[in-house]
Amino acid sequence: MSYKKKEIECWTPEMMYEGKSVLYVTELHVEPNASFMLLKNDDPEVRAKRVKDYLAIKYCPAYFGMCLKGKTKKDETCDSSVCWAKSYNEYYMKECKGDLKSYDNLIKDTITPAMCYECGYDDLELIWSDEVVKTRKYGQIIFDNVAYVVCPRCGAKYMSHQDKITIEIIKRALDTEWVVNELRREYKIVQIDKIDLSKKDKVGQQLFFETVIGNLEKNNFDLIQGLADTILMDADTAMHLFILSYFRLDEKYMADIEEEFSEEFEENEELDLSGDPNDNENNYNGWVPEDDLPV
Repeated sequence: MSYKKKEIECWTPEMMYEGKSVLYVTELHVEPNASFMLLKNDDPEVRAKRVKDYLAIKYCPAYFGMCLKGKTKKDETCDSSVCWAKSYNEYYMKECKGDLKSYDNLIKDTITPAMCYECGYDDLELIWSDEVVKTRKYGQIIFDNVAYVVCPRCGAKYMSHQDKITIEIIKRALDTEWVVNELRREYKIVQIDKIDLSKKDKVGQQLFFETVIGNLEKNNFDLIQGLADTILMDADTAMHLFILSYFRLDEKYMADIEEEFSEEFEENEELDLSGDPNDNENNYNGWVPEDDLPV
């Protein structure tokens, strides 16, 4: 007789945010974000140790594109405490799909240049584009999610310094013989058509590539791993753990996860895999005969 395990409910992003407020979910996403941490730590007006306190005092959900009234920033008519306290799943989950709707304001407030070199205007507009770069080993590569600022007064356009530095570092690494050989040998990366840069955290992107990828010392495992993750996935995924460690958030991050799971396990009984699989009267919770499963 063959046995199959009972089906269990699949995990979904909605389950992670069940009963959580907009403030809780926003804190979860921006705490391991170097651009946000830079704003928080360098703010001369608001001194708040906890991320959620800084968010509640300084911003409202509109800053992350989540205003139900369509506002793009907090104004004098806002009662941000009401919006922050709303259920994330109820109001935002369907549209945001587990993430914040927009990081554009955060990017604009942290990238440079912050003012036009031509006319001095300091309210530049953020636009997203791509950049085609030629490398010796891989030919032309498209860098996606490159942030530019445009001056609405004179029309001058500038690539962000963070992206300019990142692209130069990656190009230099991909033009290095031993790096190319390692990428081909370890990760079978023979051709590169496109590389996705960060659309959430340009400060973290620069930190990551300068610290991890910038060191071209041979047999640098972190360099190869970081490049491979960036090429195969994207810059945000590649630099996530690095940013947690850089701001010493990794211990707190893991502690929060462990606390979250421990609370769930306390509420639910452990799965009992002992007993007789044929003993259905005693509510056996492990393996059941295949013949007894519903068709």
